[in-house]
Amino acid sequence: MIRLIHTLKQPHPGYGNLRIYFRTVLGIVLVVFLILSILQPFKIGERNIEGSAYITAAVYAGGALCAMTLNALWLLMFRNWFRPEKWTLGRELIVMGYQFFSIGLTIWLINHFRGALAPEDTSLAQSLFLAVTIGILPYIIATFGRHNYLLRYHLREVTALNDQLKELQAQKNEVTGPEAASAYLNIPRLDHPVKVDDLLYAESRGNNLELQVLNNEKVFTLSIRNTLNDFMEAHGLFPQLFRCHRSFVINTDKIMQVQGNAAGYQVLLHPDLAPVVVARSNAAAFKKMLTGKRRV
Repeated sequence: MIRLIHTLKQPHPGYGNLRIYFRTVLGIVLVVFLILSILQPFKIGERNIEGSAYITAAVYAGGALCAMTLNALWLLMFRNWFRPEKWTLGRELIVMGYQFFSIGLTIWLINHFRGALAPEDTSLAQSLFLAVTIGILPYIIATFGRHNYLLRYHLREVTALNDQLKELQAQKNEVTGPEAASAYLNIPRLDHPVKVDDLLYAESRGNNLELQVLNNEKVFTLSIRNTLNDFMEAHGLFPQLFRCHRSFVINTDKIMQVQGNAAGYQVLLHPDLAPVVVARSNAAAFKKMLTGKRRV
């Protein structure tokens, strides 16, 4: 159960861009139209409107288009809930279930207006069944297309960010200065003082912080009782420290590579460590920081 909850909380590409949402909707509707007009599943051909497969496909696909277009109102009315940086796989599944329910309800209404159909064809359960079985493949295809678009978009940005990163690394001494490079972390409970320049990142683990630190080119972990908020309050004057996520503060001077996927960005700080996620709410500030417009 814990693993399932963790999976459902995984970041997922959201609906921050209505243009991308409607492109996804149009992709779903187009595939549904092709399935209904060419394949005519579940003996739909025996109940074609005016004896035409194309009219039947247009009516039902058009109904799905109307339902999903009206569902866009939720994106406008509850922007905070649909914020991309908060979007997860669990929320995506909730939206998918609601989409199929609204489409099934639309099919049920269309069948009632048509009349002259068998009772089983006008039941809500049958309409929901048709919505899911016919729509699941188009939904998956369109969602994959949306993910692929976002992936290519982020990869293009990652290329530009890595170019900026090379410039920043070449100017490292000018950016950080000798005083920042030789300064120490302001944490009294550390057994051995650690230079800020040796810090890779700090990760929040409940009431503790885990510091990933370089020592003679090797990585070791320090665990201290502290919060990330207190850590940043004590070290906020160091421009190379950036809070990229609610659980992570990274040393931007140690970024080796920026990586991207459909959900956003990650940074690689050391070959022996896993990449650190950049929260979508911090992505804009992260890009500004790397492009040198400002450091936060």
